[in-house]
Amino acid sequence: MKNKKMKHKQGLDHAIVYGAAGFLLGSIVIVVEAGIGYVTLSGFNLAYVPILVLLVALIGGPILMVLLGFGALIGRRQDQLERFNHHLLVLNEQLDLREKDLLNENGERLRLEKVLERGKREWEGIFDAVQDSIIVADGEGTVIRCNRSATIELATPFNLLVNSPIQQISLSEEDQIFLRPDELSHEFILPSKKQWYDLTEYPLYLADDQAGRVYILRDIT
Repeated sequence: MKNKKMKHKQGLDHAIVYGAAGFLLGSIVIVVEAGIGYVTLSGFNLAYVPILVLLVALIGGPILMVLLGFGALIGRRQDQLERFNHHLLVLNEQLDLREKDLLNENGERLRLEKVLERGKREWEGIFDAVQDSIIVADGEGTVIRCNRSATIELATPFNLLVNSPIQQISLSEEDQIFLRPDELSHEFILPSKKQWYDLTEYPLYLADDQAGRVYILRDIT
């Protein structure tokens, strides 16, 4: 409210200043007209003096009012221009602040992405470092993830294991034994390898509340 009052006062000041300038200019015009008229009529009868005064009033009066109004109008325009410039300045300051906020937000987002990416790499490193074979399947029994130990134990590349049905994964082609938890006991042997294994499965909740399973195959020979 205080700023509005100050701006209104500045607008009045501009109108008064330019109005006074117009009044002064009009007064000068009237004086010049009177001087010219006096010089012109000085050689004539004094009876022409009232006519001169009347002409000066008729001609100079409107000129004075026009210049006075024109000066006030210029003052008002000047005030509007200054207010417009002030609004532009405020807008530029707000834009600068918003730009700084966006830069800070982008900086925080980039730092968070780096933290998440580092955490993802660390988790993958730990996942692959586990000696037991780990296979993750979705609710439909399709493999969506496995660690390096699983690819070595099953002698199958990662790209062939992923997207394969869990029950079609062969543990031993020679023994015709597949990774079918409902058909395998907790501990079982692969005769061709003469190795005992322990198979454990755990429930897993994936994204969008989808249920999955984690299978852990451990060599217990």
